Amino acid sequence: VKFKTSTYKEGRTMGLKIYSLNENNEPDQLISLENIILTLEKGFNITTYNSEENLIPVPKNGFFVSLQMILIEENKQYGTSGKLVDYFFYDPSIGAINGVEEELCFSQQQEGVWKKMKKIDLNIQVILTD
Repeated sequence: VKFKTSTYKEGRTMGLKIYSLNENNEPDQLISLENIILTLEKGFNITTYNSEENLIPVPKNGFFVSLQMILIEENKQYGTSGKLVDYFFYDPSIGAINGVEEELCFSQQQEGVWKKMKKIDLNIQVILTD
């Protein structure tokens, strides 16, 4: 699995999970049994996860790759904006563009509840081997 990331500091982390798809092509059951945590390099990079050691079955309806933002202190990026109060946001950023199609991307705000995101494309490359 390959995708673009951008980080302000070395060592930021994010998660990756793989789900089966249901009959409506929506994320369904978790099929990646391990906790996949990726440690990222500083700057703009192509981030790669290779699951050769952990075989993942490909379901009949296909699968969905989920990128997880981990909301921990180590991923906070602090800043100031002039006279305004200090602020923070969570790093890393994931490469996304405005999509031409609708409903290609999902967001999960709470466990098990997926919401379709309109006109967003995350550009994730998946290479399958046997």
